[in-house]
Amino acid sequence: MAAEPRDLPVAGRKDGPGPVPLEELVRRAVKEHVKGAEAVLLAGSSVHGVVPDNGDLDVVVFTKDHRERSRRLLVRRQGVLIEMFVITERDYPAMLREARKTALPSLLRMCRDSRVIDGGDRAGRYVKAAERAFAAGPLPVTYAELDRRRWELTELADDFRQTDRPEALFVAGKMLEKTAEFMLRAGDRWLGVGKWAFRTLEEHDPAAARELSEAADAFYRRDDRLPFLRFVERTLAPCGGPLREGWMEEAQLSARPAGTRRAKRPVRRATGKRTAGRKSGKRAGGR
Repeated sequence: MAAEPRDLPVAGRKDGPGPVPLEELVRRAVKEHVKGAEAVLLAGSSVHGVVPDNGDLDVVVFTKDHRERSRRLLVRRQGVLIEMFVITERDYPAMLREARKTALPSLLRMCRDSRVIDGGDRAGRYVKAAERAFAAGPLPVTYAELDRRRWELTELADDFRQTDRPEALFVAGKMLEKTAEFMLRAGDRWLGVGKWAFRTLEEHDPAAARELSEAADAFYRRDDRLPFLRFVERTLAPCGGPLREGWMEEAQLSARPAGTRRAKRPVRRATGKRTAGRKSGKRAGGR
């Protein structure tokens, strides 16, 4: 639910005699950059009356104006950086569907946990729609997606095992990200980006999140790769293990030579066992 209204701190002015409440600062920025705004939400840590040092304000703005387009922009007013997510009413339903399709709930979280600055009941309807989409969870993972993620993680583990340390430093970062994603999607859970990757994994499986972090730390601190590789192997095992031979994905081209036909969808084939006990249409774990 949206947070209850509360007093916000003020922003220092460089061009005037006194401070300006952050609510008013946000309203001025929205008025300057968005046509026909009908609902304004304050998101992120500032919802709780805190603006981190060197941080910014996350603001979601909804508009019905047909001249507007959905976009993301950063502006600075009186020393405060404001990151605005402008969303048109016509695009919002598609964005909710896309969030469930990609399992990336950033927009849903911002709206669900926001504080309404302007818009009243209209803003409340947008918040409720985000709450419903988040509660429904991401769309169930498919075998095709699991196979793609198995192949990606297998290839990263092979590279990590064989490369020198300078290259392995870069591979390890990607492997950490892809391992967390694999675990979350195999359980039909939401994904997270950046700090939210750990937070989401910790919510799903606290022990696994801690073990994965410690395995990565063992490599970065002591160049010990074995804990990380063993963790990846155990992660892949319930879904068929490493995937190498038989993997195929058709190239996706924006333009094809005349006389050729575009496939209706990517063709993916893979060998290897499937998740034990998993049948088509069923989820691999709780949401």
